[in-house]
Amino acid sequence: MSPSRTPLLLFAPGTAFVDQVARRLIDEHRQRLPDLSGLTLVVATPLLVRPLREALVRAAGAALLMPQLLSLTQLAARYRAGDAPAPLSALACRLQLAEWLTRLRSVFPGRDPMQVADALFQLFEELALNAVQLPERLEDFAEQLRIAYAAPELDALSREAQLVHQLWRAYTEEIGDRAPAVAHLRALQAACVDLRDTWLIGHDHLSRAEARLLAPLLAEGRLALWSRGRSSGRDGEAPNRLASLLDLPAVEVPAQSTMRGRLLDALFALGDGSLAERARALAGSGPCGIRLVAASSPEHEARVVELAVREALLAGHRDVVVVSGDRRLARRLRALLERAGIALDDRIGWTLSTSRAAATLSAWLECLETGFHYRPLLDLLKSGFFRGEPVERPEPPLAARLDQLLHFPPRDLKTAPRAGLAALQKLVDDRWPALFERLQRAGSELPVNGPPRLAVEWARATLASLNGVGLSAGLADDDAGSQVIAALRQLEQALDGLPLRLRWSEFRALLDRHLETSTFRPEVDPGLPRVPLLTLDQTAGLSADVIVLASATRAALPGAAPGEVLFNHAVRAELGLEGWPVRQALGLSRLRGLLEAAPMVIASYAAAEDGDTPQPSPWLEALAAQAQAAGHDPLHDSALAARAGLAATRIAPRVAVDLQPQAMPAPMASAALLPSHLSAGSHQQLIECPYRWHAAKNLRLDAGQDPDAEPDRSDYGDRVHRILCAFHEQRDPALPPPYAGPAAAEPIARYLETLADAVFAPDLASRPMAAVWQREFARVRPWLAVQLAERSDARVQVEVELPREHAGWTLGGLVDRIEHRTEGATIVDYKTGSRVPDAKAMVSGEAVQLPHYALAVEDPAAIEYWKLGGDLAAHKRIVSLPDETLTPLLSAIETRLQSLRSRLEAGHALPANGAAAVCEHCDHSGLCRRGSWVAAS
Repeated sequence: MSPSRTPLLLFAPGTAFVDQVARRLIDEHRQRLPDLSGLTLVVATPLLVRPLREALVRAAGAALLMPQLLSLTQLAARYRAGDAPAPLSALACRLQLAEWLTRLRSVFPGRDPMQVADALFQLFEELALNAVQLPERLEDFAEQLRIAYAAPELDALSREAQLVHQLWRAYTEEIGDRAPAVAHLRALQAACVDLRDTWLIGHDHLSRAEARLLAPLLAEGRLALWSRGRSSGRDGEAPNRLASLLDLPAVEVPAQSTMRGRLLDALFALGDGSLAERARALAGSGPCGIRLVAASSPEHEARVVELAVREALLAGHRDVVVVSGDRRLARRLRALLERAGIALDDRIGWTLSTSRAAATLSAWLECLETGFHYRPLLDLLKSGFFRGEPVERPEPPLAARLDQLLHFPPRDLKTAPRAGLAALQKLVDDRWPALFERLQRAGSELPVNGPPRLAVEWARATLASLNGVGLSAGLADDDAGSQVIAALRQLEQALDGLPLRLRWSEFRALLDRHLETSTFRPEVDPGLPRVPLLTLDQTAGLSADVIVLASATRAALPGAAPGEVLFNHAVRAELGLEGWPVRQALGLSRLRGLLEAAPMVIASYAAAEDGDTPQPSPWLEALAAQAQAAGHDPLHDSALAARAGLAATRIAPRVAVDLQPQAMPAPMASAALLPSHLSAGSHQQLIECPYRWHAAKNLRLDAGQDPDAEPDRSDYGDRVHRILCAFHEQRDPALPPPYAGPAAAEPIARYLETLADAVFAPDLASRPMAAVWQREFARVRPWLAVQLAERSDARVQVEVELPREHAGWTLGGLVDRIEHRTEGATIVDYKTGSRVPDAKAMVSGEAVQLPHYALAVEDPAAIEYWKLGGDLAAHKRIVSLPDETLTPLLSAIETRLQSLRSRLEAGHALPANGAAAVCEHCDHSGLCRRGSWVAAS
């Protein structure tokens, strides 16, 4: 029985495609009702299956025995011969090509074999699908390329031609019918023998080879193709090409004329009519059902799309669809919709390499590659996939202990976390021995520093190490984690029997590439309303109530031609392959269908970077201009963009939060918490901000250190202090002995240079900043040598700890330098940073570091800061207070300390001062919340 008198039907854009198809099928086969199981509907996308089933039931008005609904690939697979060899996966073909390429490294020097293998596999698949046979002789192929490139000489092309031709011959001979495209075509050929009562629904593109197989069935009436599109206008190029491949005329099913349809017909019309002429023909008023929304940034666009979806659902629309290929927007949109209780049903799938499970696998492999560097080990332990940490004693888990030690390290252990598993075990006092043994044993399963080995052995060893370390069970319980394990097993299966030998770094690159090209779809909560996320390629036959076309930018629609590793677009077209113009025409046809696939279409766009001007698709921009010239309502919707930027349109927390203005914190002191020891730094904190002192000393809160922080100014200061300490005393046996030469600037400067070389030497091999520090010290060295020569009459002590009872406190601190003379002691502090207190700050009692030291020293006569770094113009400066100023200052500071102690013991308040200069360097801003109470005040 003939499925249709018209083998090729085009339903015009603007028709309810699925409903039209269902009504025609029911009308043509009403005598069969309710049994339509003898019909076969081959859909262009699985997304058409559910709408078609529902539309058939509506058209029949009763329950049905449904037709078979499947894809073209599934149809062909049903007819694959039982004795035919199983087709290879795309991964297996790529790996086979990569193995051949490793034997031909000289042909493509410096190129990644897997990248070239991917390009070759894609090329060979396209050759098969487009029924292209390369010349048997290399010379003929090279000449074909020379003509295609319009090149006068052949030499520059011979290497590329040789590689492609040689590997194509090997591919067709050794893989042959097992190649995915060839196996598909063979099975489709077998299916064509028996096909009856079959319809291709929604297909707007077929390869040349598929078209050649299906064209006779269409001509005989055994098969029909019903799609959406039209044969006129720029958007008709793709349907016309399909009709040409099938050698059939397309019969169009017209749609009811609408203002939107006429606007789009004029937009895509072929001809030279001016905008004004088209506008006169389309003069009218009212909305056309398309809105364009310009967002100020990618973040704003995500909020625009999310708000458009929510407003559509709240208005009672059932079918709301988002169309976008922007994965960054998709990730943000998913989070926003989930906050609103809406599930984003992502039909595209997330790249597996972006999942937390893949990050955990990467952390484990980095542990092995870096000798268990602390950072990947912490990532591994904190991942949530690491199972079975043994509980050997009632202590925090290893991850918490490592985190604590790494952020609050003893000074001599700051570099220990980088020294390997043994050093880490020592750092935690040899606790958790079973866990460390398990890490070591699992690591031995995967000797990443070993010699090259078969790639399949690397895959098996990776899986074994995951089992050994205890990750496999955790990954298996996670959606993405199970896909990571499956991807590893796929890689192992594809590599089995392949004589591909790789170094670990090469296998790691192969594994990373496999995860980057694999996708997974997380499960969607069945209890939430769903909004599908599609790409433009997935919208064949789509009908909805509201469509949101996101990322409708100039870069995405129509987009730019992709770069090709092998052959440019002109050469590929000369070889008989589909080029960029074919894909562009197909995209334009799909865009036209999408713009009429719903009563309301909202297109959003944003600049790639904040601050740039958003650039919409030129087609949408022209549509807006044409509608405005014709007198229709403006398409640009600034109101939606404005609403999306308002706090009132955002999802509120489930529990209402009453935000009240915060007062300046001023906790009461507690005598039980008061420390007896007061260092110079603690003394300074107490004067600058009592609340900061309370948090650090009473509550003992510490912001810790970032183990990955860049070297800061204190590292340079530590080295300068070591040099000046070694000049006077032998504290470090690794440095030269103290200076014992004449009290003259020149020999002292030379000896300071010797000491500096010794101090900076370990850093120069590993820290780029060390050379900068060394040059900076060299600039101050001559001046410093003069000071040391002139002060050689004094008895010098360096890095002196002098605790002393004063005013109820035990004053302490490490004094850089004390010069003893008969008239008294001069206390010196070295400053290598940019902040050095001036004499005014010291006399006023605001800068208390040196006066604090003076209170702890017998017979102080003067205090001095030596500025040895920072701003070049301010180098080599001394800030000092003589005895006549120092004596009354120390008396006043001692009196203030007594008063402070008494008030603290009495429970006096400890307010946060909120001085900007102090808060800038405070670790407790999140605790005192200065921003809230400063704003309130």
